[in-house]
Amino acid sequence: MKRELVETRLFTDDYSDKIYSYEEYKAYCEDMEKEVYSDNSNPYWEWVSEQEEFWWEELMGALEIRCNFPCIITGSCGTWQGRREICPTYMDNVKDAIKKCCNDIDNVEIEQKNGEIKVKASHHDGTNYFTIHKLNARGKNINKDNWLDKDANNIDKYFCKIYGYIL
Repeated sequence: MKRELVETRLFTDDYSDKIYSYEEYKAYCEDMEKEVYSDNSNPYWEWVSEQEEFWWEELMGALEIRCNFPCIITGSCGTWQGRREICPTYMDNVKDAIKKCCNDIDNVEIEQKNGEIKVKASHHDGTNYFTIHKLNARGKNINKDNWLDKDANNIDKYFCKIYGYIL
């Protein structure tokens, strides 16, 4: 039986997706009996910012409750000198992993795809792409302080073997 691809958007602050549409803003103002301003006004963008902050806090709260397990971050960073792979990074939980991926960025998209969390983080030099992997039983027991002592040429095979995923 073929496994079905499951994809869920967890968060985005990309306004081009019309996640926080002007129509929703108008409906909100009508429900709250507030004055409706134009779609390029400060009150509209303040509302968008409030919505974004609300959904970010909702995501962080849900992750703290449901995803309190160790994980590893893999991926690459877009720099002005080109794309650079990152060293796999151990994190105690998914919430902290996402926060680490979103440090000092302009825009972010977070999705869940088949049990992995994908983070697309854009900034002034390019776009970073990260994948957050849940650790398997063997990965949870590894001494994380020894990770960087491994032979750099074999590090991908080492992490695949320990964490049970394929690069």
